Amino acid sequence: MTRRRTLAATLFLLALLSNEAFSQAWRRTAATIGPAPRVLLIGTRPEDEDNALLAWLGLGRGVETAFLSLTRGEGSPNVAGSERQSALAVLRTAEVLAERQRDGAHQYFTRAYDFGSATELQRAILVDPQTSGGLLVAVPPDRVAEYLSLIPEAVEVGEVLAKQTRGLLLA
Repeated sequence: MTRRRTLAATLFLLALLSNEAFSQAWRRTAATIGPAPRVLLIGTRPEDEDNALLAWLGLGRGVETAFLSLTRGEGSPNVAGSERQSALAVLRTAEVLAERQRDGAHQYFTRAYDFGSATELQRAILVDPQTSGGLLVAVPPDRVAEYLSLIPEAVEVGEVLAKQTRGLLLA
């Protein structure tokens, strides 16, 4: 009976030790794998995606890929059909979701609305680093009416004058 107990205890200890060693083995294996690579491409509209890159990374290299479209493309030109605005957004969304089915990437959208392309004048107002997005805009006197007509909410608040030698002029 003692021999059986010794054998049972020995087998139990061996099982316990090998199980404990095995239970820690995954930590060593996991440490060598490293984090799973992920790539997020960001575009203004659905048609700004790079399908070839998403497919190559996702299908060819095993990288988890995603595309974030800031808008659904409702304001972009449609040279292939007559859809505009909301109908165009539905069409572009369906197209990009179909492409995600093929390349396996995740697809995300924001709630931003695509107002279309800005004119050169609008772009100058919006991206001028001195104005921080158009809060205060210095406009040549001969173009004030033009700028005010572009942005109905805009208000003329003052005038820049030549440097005075003395005093402060408030108008």
